[in-house]
Amino acid sequence: MLHFNPVEYNNWLIRLDIIDSTNNYAMQLLQDGMAQSGTVVSAKFQSAGKGQRGKLWRSSPGQNVAMSLILADMQHMDMFRLAFLVPVSVRQVLQSFMPECQVLIKWPNDIYVNDRKICGILIENVFRGSSLRSAVIGIGINVNQSDFGLPDKVPTSLLLETGRAHVPEDIIAAVRAAVLKELDRSSGSLQQEYNRFLWKRDTGVRLGMATSGELLQGTVQEVNADFELVVRRDDGELCRFSFGSVQWL
Repeated sequence: MLHFNPVEYNNWLIRLDIIDSTNNYAMQLLQDGMAQSGTVVSAKFQSAGKGQRGKLWRSSPGQNVAMSLILADMQHMDMFRLAFLVPVSVRQVLQSFMPECQVLIKWPNDIYVNDRKICGILIENVFRGSSLRSAVIGIGINVNQSDFGLPDKVPTSLLLETGRAHVPEDIIAAVRAAVLKELDRSSGSLQQEYNRFLWKRDTGVRLGMATSGELLQGTVQEVNADFELVVRRDDGELCRFSFGSVQWL
C-alpha cells in the first residue's frame, strides 16, 4: 500500500499526499480494529483509485476530492437503505455548492450535472454472516479540474459548472456531515428523494444486457426498494435490473 505523510485533522480526517486507494487504506484500518465510525481518509492523489466494476477513477493531483468514509457498527443498517442514502446525501451537498445547476443521480450511484459526470461513488460493505457490520464509502468528486484529456464523454467539475474554485476540504466536511445526518432516515423517504432526482426518469433510454449483449429500449420508471432499475420496454413489458446486469448506452 503506497502512502506518504498521513496527517490527522479534527480527529476524524486522515489526509494523505499519495496512496493507491483511499478505500484500501480505510478497509485496512477496519481490519486492524483502528477505525472509528465517521473517520474519513482523503488523498491528494490516488495511483489506483477504485470505481465501480473494477474501473479506475482518474483525477489530477490536489484538484479534487478523493475520500473514503468509514461507517462502523452498522448492524441496524440495511444495505439497500445505505445504497439510497449515500448518493442522496452527496447530491444534496453538491446541489448546495452549485444552486444554479440541476444535480441528478444516475443509477446506481454516479452524480451528474448537465448530462456529465461530476462524482462517482463506490460502497464496499463488510458482512458478518448475512448482517451488514460496516462499510467503506469511496467518493470521488471533480472539484477544480478543468481539463480531463478525454475526447468524448467529458466529465465536469464544480469549477466548470460554477466558474468558481472551491476548497476540497470544505466539500469533504459537508459530505461527511450529510451522510452521518441521514443515517437514521427511513428507507422509504430516501428512496423517494433518490427517485425525485433520478437521471433520465420518464425518459426513453437504450440499455445493453451485460451477459447477452441484447439491446433494450424503454422508459425509466424508478429505482425500486431492492435498488433495481425499473424500465418499461417499448412493447409495454415492465423490466427490473439489478446492478451490473445492464449498461447505459
